[in-house]
This record gives sequence, C-alpha cells and structure tokens, in this order.
Amino acid sequence: MKGIAPIRTDPGQGPLFGSGEVDSDPPQGGGERDVSLGELDRLWREGGENPSVFLQKRLGERRDLFQAGSSFPRAKASLSPGAQQLLEERSIRLRVFHRHHLPENRVVREEGGGRIEIRHRPYQHVGIVLPKAKLPVSTLLSLASPPQVAGVPQVSVALQLEEGEDPSTGFLAACEVMGIHQLVRRGGAEGVFILAEGLGLPGPCDLILGGDGPASAWAMRRVGGHIRVLPMGGGQDLLLVADKRAELDPLLVEEILLHAELHEEGRCILLSNSEDLLLRLGVVLLERADKLPRGRKAAVKRALRASVLRVLVPSLRRAFELLEQFSPKRILLRVSHPSKWMSELPPCACVQLGPSSSLLGSFLSHPWVHPPLGSIEGFFSPKFFLRPMSIMKEREDEISDERWTYWKEVEDVPGVLLPPAASARSSLGMEKKEKAGEGGA
Repeated sequence: MKGIAPIRTDPGQGPLFGSGEVDSDPPQGGGERDVSLGELDRLWREGGENPSVFLQKRLGERRDLFQAGSSFPRAKASLSPGAQQLLEERSIRLRVFHRHHLPENRVVREEGGGRIEIRHRPYQHVGIVLPKAKLPVSTLLSLASPPQVAGVPQVSVALQLEEGEDPSTGFLAACEVMGIHQLVRRGGAEGVFILAEGLGLPGPCDLILGGDGPASAWAMRRVGGHIRVLPMGGGQDLLLVADKRAELDPLLVEEILLHAELHEEGRCILLSNSEDLLLRLGVVLLERADKLPRGRKAAVKRALRASVLRVLVPSLRRAFELLEQFSPKRILLRVSHPSKWMSELPPCACVQLGPSSSLLGSFLSHPWVHPPLGSIEGFFSPKFFLRPMSIMKEREDEISDERWTYWKEVEDVPGVLLPPAASARSSLGMEKKEKAGEGGA
C-alpha cells in the first residue's frame, strides 16, 4: 500500500524488530520534512548557533507575533455564563488532580539534633509549545495546570497560527483562566527560540515543555544546555493491541496520526490477529492524511510510512509476548476482557483500556481524566516545575565521646578527618578505656 508500510507477519520466532526500517522503498528526492530541518541547520550554523540571530534571519523585525494577557479577560467575558462556568469547573478539576502529586517539603533529623530541610521552589518562567491539534483548548488546560499548581509565577504559550488566523474565543478565555501571561503566535523552532530568549516577553523562560513537531524538537535540543526542556512523549513507542472485535473509531485514527507527526523517534506498533482490521486501519489512516492541509499532508504520510508498523500475529498470546521487546510510553488495549491480560503487560507509564482509550476522546468529554504524557513519567505533574533545595543546619547537640570512638573504629579514618573537638574526645576516650583496662589487669 503506497504511503504506509505493508503489514508484517510475525514469524513466530526470534526478534521481530531490529533496525526500525519498515519498508525497502524509501521516499525519493528528500522530503519536505528533511529539507526543512536541513534549512534550519544551515541558518543555525550561519548565525553562529545563536538563537537571536536565527530569529532575525527567520522573522526579521516582526512585532505582530505577540498577544498580551490583557485581551484574555475580554474573551472570557464574551462567553455565555454557562460556558464560563464549565471552563472554570474543568480547570478546578485539573488543579485538584494535580495537587495530589505535589511533593512535600520535608525535614530529616540527624543524630545529635542536626537536620536537613528539603524545600521545593518553582521555576520562574515556563513556556508551553502547543501542538496544532484538533483540541488545543483541552491540551492547553492539561499542560498549563501543573505549573499553575506548582506556583510558577509566569507562564507563556507558543502556538503556530496561519497568517490572519486568530485563536478561538474559548482558547483565549482558557488562557485567562489558567493564568497565561502572553501568547506567542508562532510555533516550531521559532516559537521555541522566542520562549528561550524571551523576545517580546517579560523575560526568557527557564523551562519549556510541549512541542508541535520535528522543528520544535530540533530547537529544543539546541537550547537544552541552559534551559530545561520537557518534550511531549519523549519519542517513545505507542503500542496498540487489538483483537478481531476491535473497532476503528475516528478518535483512534487521530491519535495514531498525531503520534506519527509529533514523535520523530517513536514508533506506533499495531499488533492484531485480524488481517482485515490492519488493512482497514491502513486505508483509514491514508484517507485521513489526504484531508490534511497541503503543508502537512506529505510530511504526515512520510511519518506514517516510517513510524507506523502493522504486525499480524497468530494469536493475542503472541502479541503480548512481543510487548516484552519494547519499553513503551503507552499501551492501548482494544481487546475483549482486557482485565485478564493486565498481568501480561510490561512496565509502562500509561495503559488505556477499551474503545474510549484515546486521549483525544478523553479530552472531548472529560479533559481532566488523562493529562498529556510527559517525557519522564506517565504525565506532566507539578514536581517537574519545582526545583528541590536542601538546607543543612549545624548540629545543635553534642554526640557522646563513646559514640564518636565507636564510629571512628567503624569508619577507620584518621583522626584529622573528624571535627577537632570530636577527635580530641575520641583520643581521650581511647586513653580512658586503655587505663581502665590496665587497672582491671
């Protein structure tokens, strides 16, 4: 089938996946995606690997790329009272969810009265790069709530918009509810560098999360040395296990397309014992890709060809055996009676069950249920936006001479490494013990 890798048949023995090459007929002439990244690399080198020079070459002196937070309350006020209430309720539900994942400040007491205090300080400015997905409002709610709960004082958002295109009223209202301070009307590499440099913003970001494709991933790798980055998904595999009764709902198709487009290094492995299901899935994916705008269509089709692998297995048992070959970020189970297979799953950050397992499907009805997946754990939590700090306080009480003596014996270190007073006490203690031993003799 042109545009997507053919179905592979599980041979039933040995490793099935190795090099990651899924088709012997690669695209010819260099694709739009490769040319685009090559152009970015050229501009990056010509500018001395400087984000400000890069942006000057790409954007010139444009100052129409920013929308201040003063416009957000006006957007919220233009919504109906019912829509405003729903937006507030959903943001509250997300905040309540994330408050359960806040790390606690702790005090660890040492022998002798000393203590170590562990505190958490929030980052000062967080930037969010939003994917150009079908439901950016829900994605914004889920990505902005963890830093808000963590106490981050400044949050900015970058979103790719076409010339003359404006965000929806609901999106701007969500920015106001989630405490967004400024919207950058640019995504990709430019959006990442604008957030990193703080151009047009109150200041540079010290943490950036999200991503909207290969260009933003390219830019994040170049600012990661001095700015912490949290790319969405981390380029890891998405696994789908489906039996003959599984249905191909539109939300699952959107999920696979979005994963193929955003995750440059990750694969989508589709395992099923139904050849008809795999064939229909390939047809539906290409039909949906054909409806995308021209700028995205070719790149998405190449991503499907390179990263989506359909595998026909003889049985579900064999499918679950193959899962051991991966370390997936997410597993989607579209099988009858999934509970009996749960013990067969490898360690995984997120397992989603049943026909409503799509993240997009969850966003459509209950956007607080499944926060977007992070690069380290199952989802972005407030702890990613907090920096731990240890405060060590001096000992308040003295440790007995006898315990110092015993510890010197255990540690077997020269007395000079012990505190001077403790070393003197240790020597005195040893002399007392020796004299006591002589007296007893």
